[in-house]
Amino acid sequence: MVASEHGFRVESDQVEIRDLVITGAGPDKAQVRFAGVTGGGVFDCFINPEFSAGAVLQSNYGIWLARNGPLGFCRSIQIKDCLIMAAMDAGVRMDSTVNFTGFPTLSTSSVTRCSILRCGIGISLEEAGRVNIEECTIDSNNSHGIFAKNCGPRVDKCTIGLEPVGLSPFYHPNRGSGIWVEGNEAPILGNNIICGNDGNGVTLQLLGFRIGGPIIFGNYIGTNKEGTAARPNGGHGIAILSHDTADGSSTILGRNSPNERPNVISGNALNGILISGVNTRDLTLANSRIGTNAAGTAAIPNGFAGIAVNDGARDIRIGSMSEQPNVISGNLNQGIVIEPSRFAGDGAVVRGVTVENCRIGTTFDQAFDLGNGRVGIAIRREVENAVVRQCTIAATYPISAGGTGVGVELSPTGPGPIQVSNNFIGTNPSYTALILGNQYGISLTSGTDGSVTVQQNTIAGNELRGISVTGGAGALITQNSIGHVTA
Repeated sequence: MVASEHGFRVESDQVEIRDLVITGAGPDKAQVRFAGVTGGGVFDCFINPEFSAGAVLQSNYGIWLARNGPLGFCRSIQIKDCLIMAAMDAGVRMDSTVNFTGFPTLSTSSVTRCSILRCGIGISLEEAGRVNIEECTIDSNNSHGIFAKNCGPRVDKCTIGLEPVGLSPFYHPNRGSGIWVEGNEAPILGNNIICGNDGNGVTLQLLGFRIGGPIIFGNYIGTNKEGTAARPNGGHGIAILSHDTADGSSTILGRNSPNERPNVISGNALNGILISGVNTRDLTLANSRIGTNAAGTAAIPNGFAGIAVNDGARDIRIGSMSEQPNVISGNLNQGIVIEPSRFAGDGAVVRGVTVENCRIGTTFDQAFDLGNGRVGIAIRREVENAVVRQCTIAATYPISAGGTGVGVELSPTGPGPIQVSNNFIGTNPSYTALILGNQYGISLTSGTDGSVTVQQNTIAGNELRGISVTGGAGALITQNSIGHVTA
């Protein structure tokens, strides 16, 4: 029999619920509801357990951390070692912990080693402070795996989504993004497996966040847990759709240490990383493998580009000489494409993109081909202040007859400046792997008023032309080494 109330309603501090099977709450209720309390939690419980694929959704929430009056927010609640299923709205919901100052308090609540599946959203957070989500499995939900609004969860060592190999119909991917974060607080996402979701692996829509930028490191997004085979997300690996800081903080994708596990963003149906929108700025990407396996030795292609930067994004830094290099190889289309879309309208100019210390179209050790599709780096249409420097760019060949593989494609229509300098295009820094050549090293087809500079590059081993110039009035091409170079 389904009750008309919550299974448990807790309004006292330090209450612990342990080792129970909890079911039967009303359809607009929760199996366990904490209201404005501190401490305690739910441990080793089965919430709404289903034992057949035909079972129906039961309560609205599995576990709900709710407010109790204007200042009655929950703090330091632990949810640990639970199975949470069949909640119509969310397996776990945490409400606002915003106090009278308008800033979120430090919630310090946590969800640890839980399995959350076949709910609406797996975990839903709204203004819930810094919630720790650790070592959880979150899949088969009818929307996002994790949804956070105006709060910055720390998500660590979780598996979010599903590896679609030999599973019964009882399981299915999360129907939305693996992780969706929006609003004014930034998440920390580390060492997760985010794969097999119907939407994007990670979606960020951040605006005016106040305290530090997002940090995304050591995640395998679009691959299996070993980082050796594709388990695609149905959209982009990471989609950053707005990112406008209140304090100038930068998003960091990939920690700058050789001892840190890199991000592996590969095998996704669309782009590995999409960076888009007039409110998107101040991003740094380092120590990531995009389109390859975790070792950077074999391709696990993203379906479109490795990285796409478009529609008004600005101040984007893809790599740095002071950081661990990115490997952007094996993708089915471009390695990197910097281009406003044709339908974005006014204000879509992309400004201030630097690509530095990246290995594009090669293995991590730069010794072997691992080509992207037709283009290594493409800079097209209205782009201002773009720099490509100190990269290895190689092994781009057309996917189908009639195209030409280009290491660097330059077809800007904006005022620039666009600078390509100090790169190895078609070979590696030791000059020993000329097999890495493109068909064209650089193709310049447009550019106005001297907006393009190609300077001090080593361009060698390309199959057809080192540099092809069919447009670009006033371009400066100087001090390049063009031709077959040997060690």
